[in-house]
Amino acid sequence: MEMKINPPFATRRVLQAAMIVALAATSHPALAANYYWDTTSPIQTLGYGTASGTWGSDSFWSLSNNGTATTGIANPTVGDTLQFGTGSPNGLAEGNITVTGNQTAGNLTFASASGSIGFSGGTIIFAATSNSTTNNSTITVNNVANTISSVITSTGNLTKNGVGNLTLDPGADNISTLGGLRISAGSMVLKSGTMNATIAGAFRLGGSSSPGFTIDGGTLLTRGNTQVGGDVSGGKGLLTINNGTWTNSAGATYLGQGSGGTGTIMTVNGGQVSSANGMEIGTNNTTVTLNLNGGTTSVARLFNGNNSTAI
Repeated sequence: MEMKINPPFATRRVLQAAMIVALAATSHPALAANYYWDTTSPIQTLGYGTASGTWGSDSFWSLSNNGTATTGIANPTVGDTLQFGTGSPNGLAEGNITVTGNQTAGNLTFASASGSIGFSGGTIIFAATSNSTTNNSTITVNNVANTISSVITSTGNLTKNGVGNLTLDPGADNISTLGGLRISAGSMVLKSGTMNATIAGAFRLGGSSSPGFTIDGGTLLTRGNTQVGGDVSGGKGLLTINNGTWTNSAGATYLGQGSGGTGTIMTVNGGQVSSANGMEIGTNNTTVTLNLNGGTTSVARLFNGNNSTAI
């Protein structure tokens, strides 16, 4: 006869508690952290040094917000906010960071005290924080300007914040695939490569600070209803195509919705612009101007947004 011996009650309770802790650890990943790129040697030296080194192999990511951590890591985890400098005097000096392979980030933030920072090589994959129900990420440019020559990807919306300029220059043959692109402040320039916004209606250009987007050699692909808005007062153009292509497929393009004041909403100096289901200009509270100085603009229909009549 086989006998089955049950463990004592106290032992069973300990085993059950251990299983609960193990399950909690696998079901709820650690919350995202803030990391700072720190090239000083030794790393615990106050400040962050000069933008240099290789993201993915150099252990330059520090948890210290003033550059005094004793150790760093090479690869932050999915969802972490990656920062380049903090407030004065702890900026990251001007330079270039090499990206090797595929590297993940929740958000990128460039401090106002930092110099112009460039990235080259590899792919930066934007992903949501591990405890978030959305998959949206941000690039915040509080310094003057930065250039990303790496490929960037995101399954959710990628939002450009901050007053500075961000240039994307990954190379003519490279494709950056984003769920959506939203430019809320400052300016962004697409100089090369193809930027493909895959979620319908997820390209938005607009905000209270009159953000600007310039296509100066690359290709922007959007789909669904696409909105270009913001405060256009003072004659500030929001969307400029100098050379390159903007194609909006399977939806209409709305120029000036949600805007304020009077001014230029889009200027086409060269390249190609097309909207599959027409283009609507202005709303009841705006008087916007569309400047077609060169290139080719092709739309199915053109509407006056103030009274929804064809132009």
